[in-house]
Amino acid sequence: MVNYGTYFIELTLFKDGNSIAPWAKNYIQKAFELGIITGYKDNTIKPANNISRAEMFVIIAKSIDIKK
Repeated sequence: MVNYGTYFIELTLFKDGNSIAPWAKNYIQKAFELGIITGYKDNTIKPANNISRAEMFVIIAKSIDIKK
């Protein structure tokens, strides 16, 4: 595990976890812990890809649901 501030992210959680930008690791870890993001079925997060409208909608919907 690598400490990037408050949260610890298990870099082997996703096959491409080492490709996540250091500044984004805390945010991705927290979103994963809250169930807002889950990654892809192939056990990747694809940090270099652009997010689709559908993926953004799911993230927003899950974020709103968590705040209730």
